Amino acid sequence: MTAKQPTPGIRPSTDDLIASLTADVPPVPRIWPAGRRLAAWTGGLALILSIAALAIGVRADLPVRLGDASFVAQLLALLAVAVASAALALRSSVPGEEPPLRLSAIVILLATAGLALACGREPAAAAHDSDFVAAGWPCAAVTVLIATLPLVLLAGLVRRAAPLVPTVAGLLAGGAAFFAAVVALQLVCPHDERWHLLVWHLGPVALGLLASAALGASWLARWRRVA
Repeated sequence: MTAKQPTPGIRPSTDDLIASLTADVPPVPRIWPAGRRLAAWTGGLALILSIAALAIGVRADLPVRLGDASFVAQLLALLAVAVASAALALRSSVPGEEPPLRLSAIVILLATAGLALACGREPAAAAHDSDFVAAGWPCAAVTVLIATLPLVLLAGLVRRAAPLVPTVAGLLAGGAAFFAAVVALQLVCPHDERWHLLVWHLGPVALGLLASAALGASWLARWRRVA
C-alpha cells in the first residue's frame, strides 16, 4: 500500500497523515476476546490436571474423601478461585478494563486465608523431622511442576494484549495456576496432616504468588519497553 504523499506547503488532513504513518506497518491480527482466551485456558487446565492426576496416581482413599462434603467443597472453591483469578488476569491485560487493585488483592488474600484455614482444621500428627521432610518435599515439587505450564500459558495470553498493571496481572495469573495445582495435589497426596498441608501444600502457593508477581513486573511489562 502506497500512502498519498502530502503536498508541500499544504497541511495534510488527518486521514492522509494516518495513512502515511501506517503505510509500511504490517497488519496485526486481532487477539481473542478475554472470554475466549479464558475458555481456552480453562480447557487446557482441565487437560493438564487430568494428565497430572493420572500420571502420578490418585490417592487410595479418594472415593472415601469424595464422600466428604467439606473436602469436595474445598476442591470446588479452589477451582472457582483459580478460574476467577484467571478471568481477572485476562481482564487486566485490556487497557481500561483492569480490575481494581483492591479487588485483586481481596481475591488472592481470601483464597490464601481460606486454604490456610482448611489446612489448619486438619488433625496434627507427631512425626519425626526426617519423615516430615521426606513426605513433604515431593508435594512441594509436584505443586510447582503442575502450576508451571498453566502459569506460562496464562501469562502468554495476558502478554498478547497490553497489561498496564503487569505486577497485578502476574499475581493473578500465579493465583490461578497455583490454586489449580493444589486441587490436583489434593487428589493425589494421601497426607491430611495439618503441618504437612500448611508447609508443603500452602507454602509453595505463597512462594509461587510472590514469584508470579515478580514475573509480571519483569516479563509482562517488557512489551512497553520494546515499544
